[in-house]
Amino acid sequence: MSKPNVPRENRRLKRSIAYLLTAAVAVIILYSTTMAFLAVRATSQRLTDTYTADLTQPEYMQAHSDTAYQQRLAYEAFLKSRIAMLATDSASLTIDLTQKTVALELQGVAVHTVAIAKIETSRLFAQTDPVYWIRMFSEPHIADSSVSSVSKQTFLIKNAPRDTTETNAAELALPDTSLSQPIFYTLYLKSGITVNVYQQEEASGFAKNKYDFARQKAMLSSFIHSIARIEVPKYAPAIDIYIPARDAYTIYKALPKRPLITIRIV
Repeated sequence: MSKPNVPRENRRLKRSIAYLLTAAVAVIILYSTTMAFLAVRATSQRLTDTYTADLTQPEYMQAHSDTAYQQRLAYEAFLKSRIAMLATDSASLTIDLTQKTVALELQGVAVHTVAIAKIETSRLFAQTDPVYWIRMFSEPHIADSSVSSVSKQTFLIKNAPRDTTETNAAELALPDTSLSQPIFYTLYLKSGITVNVYQQEEASGFAKNKYDFARQKAMLSSFIHSIARIEVPKYAPAIDIYIPARDAYTIYKALPKRPLITIRIV
């Protein structure tokens, strides 16, 4: 005997539920995508509103059509920002994406310079008129918060040796624990830019993916919270740089809690 047929009403109900679920998912995806687009647009508009008045000055007007002049203006803006950092007694950071270098500076002197192995930037940087970035980065920016895969402070507790022999033995046996784990850190600039520093030895490893997942989880939570309240979420264009682990560690440990950062992107 054949199996009894499912009542026509049940089949219609199941199809209706399936259609409704599919439509609901499509609406959520469309809404989320639209809000993400608006977030990027809002950031771009904020940049335009902040610096449009300054860009009407003759020194910036010429840079729109003269590439050579634009490069010179970018270099002068870079120097102007570095000079402004002289006002602080703490260590500061200079990131030159054109020369692919990162420098830890103290009173205008580069005390530690390292070559950048790899650079990645958000598309907004390429899609925006370079003159806006020249103006924006003509002054140093404060990193008012940060997150890292390692602790900022390291403490080592040792018992005092009883004699010279014990002292020598302790020094020989003391391991270097400063890089016991991969180092990645993110500097959140007050201006809305995010700078991610990754050790190049773990450029695509599990440790980096784990760090990015934890960071992006917090960003996703903030994004969902905003769109749930029908608010345009915040968008922070990012600059990702990859440098050797030892150098990344040295720079991070030397920077103060709220360092000044100079960036050259053009």
